[in-house]
Amino acid sequence: MNAHDRLSLWLIGLIAVLGVVAISSTAGARDGPC
Repeated sequence: MNAHDRLSLWLIGLIAVLGVVAISSTAGARDGPC
């Protein structure tokens, strides 16, 4: 596994985490502080 593949996987993971955080935060804001 070379550096380029590792960087690509890291970026994919980062985007996935940011997407989950964004979805959860928007869902929490929509549902209200329960």
